[in-house]
Amino acid sequence: MVNEKFLSRINCNDKSYYLQVEVLHEGHSGFKLTLTDGKLAWKGKVSEEELDTQSDSLDIDFRDYVEQTKNALSTHSGKETSFVCQVEEEKDIAKFVWKKHIPDQNIKFQLGEANLELHKRPENAILQMFFCTLTEAESLKKKMSSVEEENSRLSAERETAVEKLAKAVDAKQNLENDLFTKFLAVLNSKKAKIRELMQELDDMQSAGPSSSTNAEKTATSKLPASKPKKKISKV
Repeated sequence: MVNEKFLSRINCNDKSYYLQVEVLHEGHSGFKLTLTDGKLAWKGKVSEEELDTQSDSLDIDFRDYVEQTKNALSTHSGKETSFVCQVEEEKDIAKFVWKKHIPDQNIKFQLGEANLELHKRPENAILQMFFCTLTEAESLKKKMSSVEEENSRLSAERETAVEKLAKAVDAKQNLENDLFTKFLAVLNSKKAKIRELMQELDDMQSAGPSSSTNAEKTATSKLPASKPKKKISKV
């Protein structure tokens, strides 16, 4: 597993510092710290044992404490909490302190601290930070390129989906028009048949009873003649 590195700027006592943090095994093995003001540099480490001791003293779960320390060192603040870092320079040591701040409750308490030793060759530390920045920029560039490719792919898929949807809508409209045309033709045919039957009925009623009687006689004459019943002779 590659250790995560990040660089952040810290403003303290009207002075800007740059902090490089290397996260060891997601923070569970500690953190390596390098601090510089552009001229001098300090380096140090927060070990797993120190993290365990500090989490016990604050009565915080170790994993939760590691996550909060990581957020504090990377100055990642949330909506409900924020983190503050302080630097106190001494002769050969820089005391680095990180605190948690809860604005809604106006509470600020110290999460941890580390004593960073003065780097004998600060230019090497600054050069390493510069290299880390270039590496991070290159990584972000690759991520942006990957995101752009993904966006292009999703845009193409979206256009294809829109085209298919438009074709489906057109097909649905054409099908509805075809069904409506066929239904209208059947409906008009039924209406014409109904008008024809109603006209025949009107004609029969206008002709009077004799026509009805003649029609009944005609209908009766068309019926088959009934056979005469046989007489049963008495013995």
